[in-house]
Amino acid sequence: MTRFNCLWEAKKRFEKEDRFKNRSKDFINKMYIKAVEKGIVVPYKPEEIEIAVHIQRCKLKMVNNQRLDKWRRLASQASSTLLPHSPNGSKVKSDTLIISDDSEEDWQAAALEIPKSTMCFDSEMEMHLELSDEDYASFKAGVRSTSTPIDEDLKL
Repeated sequence: MTRFNCLWEAKKRFEKEDRFKNRSKDFINKMYIKAVEKGIVVPYKPEEIEIAVHIQRCKLKMVNNQRLDKWRRLASQASSTLLPHSPNGSKVKSDTLIISDDSEEDWQAAALEIPKSTMCFDSEMEMHLELSDEDYASFKAGVRSTSTPIDEDLKL
């Protein structure tokens, strides 16, 4: 807690008068001790130190709150720029693309129109899954694995 050391006040007083110009460290230290012994500077009381610590904490809290408020404002401005039309008219362009479909097509009805044969395997389709040993050799697999049936029309 060097801030609350009375020697710092002595240093300020002596530097103000330029009394330590071209002097050695030993001389300067002796002058500090002499100032304390003569009562030119008085050591701080514990109450004064508590008050100074409280003031420093309050200042730090104020600075931190200002910094957090600044970041909250920047975050809210950034989220408002994601909207298609920013209310504050900022020059930052949005990177999001909003696609709207005005058609009233019912997605549930479209889902019901999908043929069920494409969604699951029927017993008829399982009959076509007979794979030969040539298929396993072409994939260099020693263990048979399950696979989807390959239509002859879809082969490339």
